[in-house]
Amino acid sequence: MPVRSRCFYELKNSEENRLSADTIAALAETMVVSTHRNGNTPSGTTYLGQFLAHEMLPSSGEHHHRVAPYFTLRSLYGADERVSDDLFDEQGCFKIGYLRHGERVDYDLPRDDVTGEALIAEPRNDENHIISQLHLTWMRLHNLCVQTLIQQEQDSARETLIEQARNAVGCIVTHITINEFLGNITHREVFEEYKNNNFNTFLLNDSTLTEAPPLFQHAVLRFGHSLVRDRYALNEDTNDAELSTLLNQPEYDEFGNWLPMPKAYQVEWSKLFEFQGAGKFDTTISSGMTSVPRRHGFINMVQHNLNLGNHLLLPSAEQLVVGLKADIGNPRLQALLSINPFSVPEKFSKLGITTKNMPLWLAILLEGSRHEDFDPSSGKSRGTGNKLGSLGSIILLEVALNAINNSSRASDYKFTNNQSLIERIGNQPLASMDLTFSDIDKLITT
Repeated sequence: MPVRSRCFYELKNSEENRLSADTIAALAETMVVSTHRNGNTPSGTTYLGQFLAHEMLPSSGEHHHRVAPYFTLRSLYGADERVSDDLFDEQGCFKIGYLRHGERVDYDLPRDDVTGEALIAEPRNDENHIISQLHLTWMRLHNLCVQTLIQQEQDSARETLIEQARNAVGCIVTHITINEFLGNITHREVFEEYKNNNFNTFLLNDSTLTEAPPLFQHAVLRFGHSLVRDRYALNEDTNDAELSTLLNQPEYDEFGNWLPMPKAYQVEWSKLFEFQGAGKFDTTISSGMTSVPRRHGFINMVQHNLNLGNHLLLPSAEQLVVGLKADIGNPRLQALLSINPFSVPEKFSKLGITTKNMPLWLAILLEGSRHEDFDPSSGKSRGTGNKLGSLGSIILLEVALNAINNSSRASDYKFTNNQSLIERIGNQPLASMDLTFSDIDKLITT
């Protein structure tokens, strides 16, 4: 029986707490900084989150084509179950790269000869150079699986090879989403409660959703905008790439012809997962996020996020805490929710912001900025602003784990069904699915 918590589906703020357009504009301006502080969360985590968002959520231009909030890898393989000749070659491998000005570019997504648009299932995964390289990584992993199956003299049709590879990729991406995305960015004790529950949810268990809860779409999952850095080290030769240059995809010459992706923007994932922290979870956003390219111009993402929550009258953090504590039925999570980090900083209270009308997106960031994370292995503090707080973590885990567990492909993506192929591509026996993103990167680049 599906469980629909009123915290997700019924709570709304009251009309009297709707902010004026002037207040929204002033609040957005207060949140923007020219230099954003960086923390300890691996910077690659930001883009694992963006990939998940594009998998589960519609874009603002796609609301008439609803995206079911489940983890099927629709964004990689396409929305229907038919094999697309636009995506795959005759063997069943993803088409990668292109020929441009007589030179083969094999370190980028396939692109339309005329427009330069990426020929992939989810166009949003070409919004910036880093997410496009992440999408390319999953494509390369699929191709490695197909080539491994062929080398094992699998006498199978192309559709069968694609299906077997998809299931192995889905298993690996699921594992990395849970352990390296959710595990890195959620409250350590909250994550452990869900881990101890075999990554089952405590509230949301619903396979019939037509879209993700609005508070998840338009507030909680947008925490990632705070993690975006001003500059990125992408590889050994590119140590200081400005955010603004990474957002322009593709670039054009003076005659309007699209240009191949500069090789300088090719991502070495060890830089983003092992040596470089993301921005902190806090109430400041990099100024680069105020001018994000879109098809028909630029968008101020800070003001956009605040306007969305205000328009929908998303509930306040206080309302959600009360509802979740009453419904969740887990004593440890209830105790963690009792910690109240939502007192309003002076710079916001001057604008008329209170705990009752504070936009939920801002409240989730504020909670993260005040949550102090302790490393159990060392017993030392990792400081504040390196993980979400308890409220943001619970909502994120509930919706994301529901998306994974209630997916139509949940059983296809289980490790036990894909162990043999994963062991072959990894060249090692595995008692459980424990490959990391860095392991995958090494496999596809060797």
